Amino acid sequence: MDVLHRLSEGPSPEAVRRAHERGGGPRPDEIHAVPLTV
Repeated sequence: MDVLHRLSEGPSPEAVRRAHERGGGPRPDEIHAVPLTV
């Protein structure tokens, strides 16, 4: 159940804000969010 919760929290508004702050986009955000969440 921990994995499901972590995956759900991954694509949250917080991740989107971090991607915008870095000045990147959905591609770098997803790649960074995946390893960081795991």
